Amino acid sequence: MAKFKDKKKNNSGVITIIGARTGVWFKYLSRYKWEWKYFFKVLFTTLVVFVGAPFRAWERWRLGRQLKDVTINDAPVFILGHWRGGTTLLHNTLSQDDRFGYITYLNGMFPHSFLKSRFFAFLAGSIMPSTRPMDNMKIDINSPQEEEVALLPVSGHSVYNMWVAP
Repeated sequence: MAKFKDKKKNNSGVITIIGARTGVWFKYLSRYKWEWKYFFKVLFTTLVVFVGAPFRAWERWRLGRQLKDVTINDAPVFILGHWRGGTTLLHNTLSQDDRFGYITYLNGMFPHSFLKSRFFAFLAGSIMPSTRPMDNMKIDINSPQEEEVALLPVSGHSVYNMWVAP
C-alpha cells in the first residue's frame, strides 16, 4: 500500500501532482491502493484538479497557436547531476542572472495553467511546506524550481512520485 511520510508542517503527498489534468490524476489514482487516512488529501487534490480544468482549457485555447509559433534562439542550459550534489544551489545561482529563465514552484505545480497559476498562489502557499524536508532549506511558491516538478502533473511519472505514493 502507498504510504505518505508526514513530517511536521510538511504536507507532502499529493501536493506535487495537484495541478494535473483530470485524466492524469485519475490514471494515477488507479495505480495505487490508498489508505483511508489520506482520504482528505486525495479528495482535496481531486477538487483542485477539477477547479483547475477551466484555467487549463482557457490557456490552451487562448495561447495554443501562439506557443506553437515561438522560436528559441539561444541555446538552453541544462543542469544535470545527482541529488544532494549541488544542483539546486547552481539552479538558484543561475536564476539570479536575467539572461536565464526558470520556472517557480507554483509554475511547476500547475504546468497546464502556467500563466493563470497565480489564481492558485494562496492555496499552494498555504499547503506547501516552508522548508524542504531533506535539508531544511527555505522554499516558497516563487522559489526557482527544477522542471522535474512539472513532469508529475503533466505525465503522472516523475522522480517526485516518491512524495505522492512512495
